[in-house]
Amino acid sequence: MLLPSKDGGYVYTRTMEFTLQMQSQIMILPRGQKVVCTGTDEVIGKGG
Repeated sequence: MLLPSKDGGYVYTRTMEFTLQMQSQIMILPRGQKVVCTGTDEVIGKGG
């Protein structure tokens, strides 16, 4: 979603309204921060 602000900018958001429980957790990351994930094959930096 895009929410317009009073100064003419926008706030970018996403919704987490799903009909099934996804066990999701919200993360807020500073701009430019790198996130490295591990996939199901347990190789760091691939998948995830």
